[in-house]
Amino acid sequence: MLPHDKMTALSVGLQDQLDGMDWQTLKIPLKTETGEGVYFGSFRVENFWIDKSPLRRVINVETNYFSLRWPYRLKEEIEPIMWRHKFMMCTKKIIVYRDIPRIDFITEIEDKHPKARIRVRFSTDIKSADYSCGSQFGVVSRLTDQCYYKPEPGEEWEEEPRGIFPSLKWLDYSDGKKGLTVIHRGIPENEVRDGDVYLTVLRSVSMLSSDGISGPAIPVPDARELNKRYEFRYSVYPHEGDWREASSYKHAIEFNTDLDTLQLPKGMKLPLNRSFLKIDPGNVVLSALKRAEDGDGVILRFYETKGEEADTEITLFREPKAVKVVNMLEEEDEGVKKELKREGERIMLKMKPFEIVTLKVEV
Repeated sequence: MLPHDKMTALSVGLQDQLDGMDWQTLKIPLKTETGEGVYFGSFRVENFWIDKSPLRRVINVETNYFSLRWPYRLKEEIEPIMWRHKFMMCTKKIIVYRDIPRIDFITEIEDKHPKARIRVRFSTDIKSADYSCGSQFGVVSRLTDQCYYKPEPGEEWEEEPRGIFPSLKWLDYSDGKKGLTVIHRGIPENEVRDGDVYLTVLRSVSMLSSDGISGPAIPVPDARELNKRYEFRYSVYPHEGDWREASSYKHAIEFNTDLDTLQLPKGMKLPLNRSFLKIDPGNVVLSALKRAEDGDGVILRFYETKGEEADTEITLFREPKAVKVVNMLEEEDEGVKKELKREGERIMLKMKPFEIVTLKVEV
């Protein structure tokens, strides 16, 4: 599914004019780490090593990107010295775990080109007309290969489809038998075309609507991400089946949720294992656990993630004194009324596809 020589590569698109063409016209990255693209850019690996431990391997790669500046046609008249034009420094950590199916990436980039889009590309042999993007309390289906879209005769668009979409925490590209989930933090821009998954990590621009067609040209000097070092974290999760079978949302939540630690008072002892609550089945996810705004009780908010009905069971650490369904404002509301069953520490209810439920619990 993932060819070892093209599994991941940084892809650079420079927005300077190239003999009348820019990266949007070319429909290809100007340069990738695997060598594809046009002639005026080059990645060079400066250092490479592997850190080993019993639990994981960390592959470290240090890379520089060299590129000419416009006008590139002068290359034919004046032979450039490429190594003098270093426009990006990149350090990547690729983390492979012993017992976790994800592969995590930590990429640091320092960009010196004023107009650039830097993306990560994951190549696959998957063929599918759509892919799935995580959204707030749900999942959205997107079309692939939209950059090749051509309007039908007589069809008019205010803005033609570009194939660039947002996602929240994750996106998944699969054919039903196998798939690849790309998990991310930060910029949510992504695209799938020709079987490749692109994730944007950095945009640097000096002017909005520089062509003067889509709106007035507006200089934005603060959007030039120059000489700043940024860290980007993302991950891939190859799997069998589709995103539902692979529980892609669960791996995305785990990747995006940091572990919080607390220091206990001296002499205080707690049991080795203790949980405030447990929720079944696995496609029901807890999104909020906090004290109620009125100070009376605890708020539990959870939602269904697969788009399926779910017989949900919540097990608390002790039997609650009272449980009621409330709305997002933590108020009782006839519009969110729901039948609840209680047996000791357990609370049982039925949930609709992608439904959000908020409970106020007195313990």
